[in-house]
Amino acid sequence: MVGAAVAVARGALPLGAVAAALCAPARVALPLAPPHTLTLVGARFGRYPAEALGGEAAPWVGDRLELRESGAAAASAWRASTLAPALSALLTHADWAEWDRVLDRLTYDGGDMRAFVAAGEAWAAAAPARAAARAERAAAAVAAGE
Repeated sequence: MVGAAVAVARGALPLGAVAAALCAPARVALPLAPPHTLTLVGARFGRYPAEALGGEAAPWVGDRLELRESGAAAASAWRASTLAPALSALLTHADWAEWDRVLDRLTYDGGDMRAFVAAGEAWAAAAPARAAARAERAAAAVAAGE
């Protein structure tokens, strides 16, 4: 995903190709970005489903779990003082230069790319019909006692 985002930002790949690549039947090969700077810097979790808790939401669960103000300030300070410099240093790794060289050689046929993007758009547009068909099959299976 990082490689695709950088390829789009550089103009080496059209944005529509990323959406098409995320469609189920697609298989797209792009140079993989080095993992050296891959970092999870945050996560958001929604409300836990009430039905999983026997029908009632737990009283201690709000809409989101978030750090208190002091924790958020400490996390921000750590990112600025420790994480950002460490990530910047990792960008000098030789793997990044090699990846950059390979990404610069990325080419594709314009007509083939337009067809690929159009196929992805068609697949995405047909998603509601596929979901309805799955629901119909599931309902028929329940009705048949399967």
